[in-house]
Amino acid sequence: MMIMVRAIVRPEKADEVLKALMDAGFPSVTKFAVAGRGKQRGIKIGQITYYEIPKTLLMSVVRDEDVEFVIKTIMEA
Repeated sequence: MMIMVRAIVRPEKADEVLKALMDAGFPSVTKFAVAGRGKQRGIKIGQITYYEIPKTLLMSVVRDEDVEFVIKTIMEA
């Protein structure tokens, strides 16, 4: 069976994560530019609050037995 792994990362980290996945033998990834927020609830710069921050969504379909390894690889990168 196959599982889709989705990871939302900061745009400046996306290339590093993609390289780590490639080096680990998982080159097939779909990459999207997205906007959202996490625990930080946006960011305030001066008087302006940005509630949605640019992020990158990475999606990859992997075998069941590779899911934990792929997640670990993403988190370490």
